[in-house]
Order: sequence, then structure tokens, then C-alpha cells
Amino acid sequence: MTELVRAGEPSDLIGRLAAAFIKTKRGHTADAYRRDLTLWTGWCHTHQLDPLHAGSDHVRAWLDSRNEAGTTRARRLAAVSAWYRWLTEEGHHTGGNPADLPHEVRPTREPRQASALTREHAAALLAAADSESPRAAVVVWLLLHTGIRVGELLAANVSDWDGRVLRVAGRAVHVPAAAAARLNAYLAGRDDTGGARPLVAWATGHRMARSNIRVLVRRVAGKAGLPAAVVARLSPEGLRATHRALARFSVATEEG
Repeated sequence: MTELVRAGEPSDLIGRLAAAFIKTKRGHTADAYRRDLTLWTGWCHTHQLDPLHAGSDHVRAWLDSRNEAGTTRARRLAAVSAWYRWLTEEGHHTGGNPADLPHEVRPTREPRQASALTREHAAALLAAADSESPRAAVVVWLLLHTGIRVGELLAANVSDWDGRVLRVAGRAVHVPAAAAARLNAYLAGRDDTGGARPLVAWATGHRMARSNIRVLVRRVAGKAGLPAAVVARLSPEGLRATHRALARFSVATEEG
């Protein structure tokens, strides 16, 4: 089943197996896996090593040879590991997963920092949220103007709101007048009654999920005309980061 690798170039078998695996992926994931597998199999070919006979020491040596950030190397390792799992499932490999490294030697992913919007982009997002729906306006205005976490917003109930102050995670958060007006108007137009009513909810009254808020924020950002790259990386956490960045800007301006 296994063909030997010719020095400096992949064997036909390895190329076919890599291509077959990549076909199981889509879009950007397929592109990323193609790049990562090309690097791994290229390293094996340079060292005259058959990837189907590689061991964990080889994978570690490959990763160590790459002068890259931990997050990038962790992603490459994940791609190679996924390939070997697929090879095993398809019956092309029986020697275990050489990319299944012990936790203590795995590359460490750096924590991702949420990207803050510019003042202009934030203003455009607020305007687009107002035109989208009362619920969208509440979500975007609260996250941008109070800096509360998305999890806190989702866990809050109507009973946590008194018209100007919102209680989240055991603390009182003052809500600016413009955001408070939108929240009061949204709640006044709700049909759901009784029980622990979520502060933001579907028309059925059911509580929204974090993924729903992420989709909402990106949809509104697209309608706001924000650049595609900004929309693609925008998240609810990014609105909190924007609040904090704009607050620092305001303080700096006042002090200046």
C-alpha cells in the first residue's frame, strides 16, 4: 500500500491521499489544510521520510524547524493530526497518529484579542442597528455603550432592569440615556409575559444564544457598510473592546 518517497518530491500515493482528504473540507478550511499538509509532506520529502511511516519525533522536529508563532504552529499540528485520523479511518494508516503529541509539548495558542471598531465604524453600526430592528438596536447599543459581556446580556432578565440601571453578575450598570430609551421601547413592544423574561429574546420569548448575537452583530455590520474584513472578524466581544477603547479615548481627550 505504501510507496517510498522519492527524495525532494512527493510520491503519487501521498499526493492522492492528501488531495482526497482536502476534498472532505470546504472553503477557507480546505485552503488552510492544503497549505499545512504541503508544508508537512514537503518537510518529509526533504528528509526522505515517508509520511505514512513518520513518528511523533518527526512531527516535533518539523514544528521546531518552523520559526512561527505558537498559534500558527498549533493550527498546522491540528491539520496534520486531522489528516492522520482520516488516513486511519480510511484504512491507509495503522501506525497511530504521530501528530497526537503530549499536551506538555504541544504548541501554545496565544489568546485572541477582540478587535475594536473605529469611532466612525461604531457610529455606522449603531445607525444600522436602529434601522434593523428594536432588538438589534438594544443588543448593539447596550454592548457598545455599557461594555457588559455578551454572556451577561444573555443571562439578564427583564426584572434586572429598572429603567436606567441594569443589574448583571451582581453589579449595577448605569445605562446611558440613548441606550436606555431603546431598551425601554423594545420591552414595551414585547408580547411575552410572565416568568423569568429574558432581557433580549426571540419573538417567542425564548432566550437568545451567543451564536445568535454573533450572527446579528455581523449582519448589522454588513448593512452598515463596514469593510468586509472588519465584518468577518467582528464579534460581540469586539463591541466590548470598542467600548473600552472609546472610553480611553474620551478620557485622554478630556485630560489633553
